[in-house]
Amino acid sequence: HGNLQAVQNIYLNPDYFTAADRVIGILPFHHIFPLQGTVLIPLRVGAMTAIVHKLDSESIVQALQNHRITIFIGVPRLYRMLYDGIVAKIRTRPAAAALFAFSRSIGSYRFGKLLFEKVQAGFGGAIRFLVCGGSALDREIQTGFRAMGFKMLDGYGLTESSPTISNNS
Repeated sequence: HGNLQAVQNIYLNPDYFTAADRVIGILPFHHIFPLQGTVLIPLRVGAMTAIVHKLDSESIVQALQNHRITIFIGVPRLYRMLYDGIVAKIRTRPAAAALFAFSRSIGSYRFGKLLFEKVQAGFGGAIRFLVCGGSALDREIQTGFRAMGFKMLDGYGLTESSPTISNNS
């Protein structure tokens, strides 16, 4: 319980969770990462959690857009699925593919946010950041989401550390 409290105290910083946030609950709550990030911390700060009852793309997109989600918490496998789907669509349009490559080379999420407004809108248009944990995140995915205008926090932890030990800023 002390570890749960310590981790919550770190994320009470307004750079992370605020009462104005809307978090999407996709992952199973019997794991400490989604329990802490989509239930306990949002409850503590007074944020809203939109629970998705079906793990299909239509339900996830509907929740993102209907609730204007600000914090998306997922695992590498989920981000890989989302990333591959988005990039497949980008690659069908040569101009978009060129802009994506250019945005990747710059590495600025602010620039990517301007270029990829349509992708941002697909996520509801209000995402402050994506949070990833559970296992190692492929760097290609992190830099790719950044190129599309998303800040991504990649964490490392263990169940015993409730669950975060560290994350990038």
